[in-house]
Amino acid sequence: MTRLSEFFISLCAAVVSAQLLKRPDIRVKFHNAASALINVSIECRWKEYRYTFCTFDRNENTVAYLSNSYSSPSGILYAISNVTKKHEGFYSCECSVPNRTITETSFRVPLILSEKLEEPEIKMEENGTIVACASKNNRYKYRLCILYQNGQQIQDSGGKYNENHAGRIVFSISDVPNGNYFNCLCYTAEPSGWTKISSSVIKGEKRGALRVETIIKLCICAIEIPLMIIFVVDSICSKRKK
Repeated sequence: MTRLSEFFISLCAAVVSAQLLKRPDIRVKFHNAASALINVSIECRWKEYRYTFCTFDRNENTVAYLSNSYSSPSGILYAISNVTKKHEGFYSCECSVPNRTITETSFRVPLILSEKLEEPEIKMEENGTIVACASKNNRYKYRLCILYQNGQQIQDSGGKYNENHAGRIVFSISDVPNGNYFNCLCYTAEPSGWTKISSSVIKGEKRGALRVETIIKLCICAIEIPLMIIFVVDSICSKRKK
């Protein structure tokens, strides 16, 4: 491929990207969660426009193409009755508006039913510009990882690892200020399933830095130990006097 061809392909991709509307919000809602038969609805929510159609994907494969006749007051719904293990995975949607302009693909959101697998190990790297989510001892390969900032999803790895699975997935957070905390949640390839959510890492927190709870505990110990020594010594002295 010539450089000129590469230039025009890049230019076309940029033009297409510029024409896409903002990604829709997507929600997973459980119904009758206390019942043996669980129903789920996946909602692609209106953002700037009222959508005419939405395509819903599970694990990057299309499972439904629905018009706004399946809509709620807040978006287009994909309903799943009697949900089982086979419905687990990650779901996304993209939609079109009356002039046939389409949106970007939504975030991938988890549908979790069964017990969760071992949580990923999460680390802050490259001076706080990268968050890495990795399988402990490379036990699992991941198809997808989701990054949460202060409890809200801000990124996912998209379809990049759906076929070429990876034991470690990284996210750039260079534009995020210090003080925010991050967690990750991943979907494994073999066996297929969701992990537990990882522990938290805080951007800008130095390694070995003492947290407030730890400092308080140390202060209490620093007070209690001398008091215990004084009590023991006093008790020994009192016995000797007797």
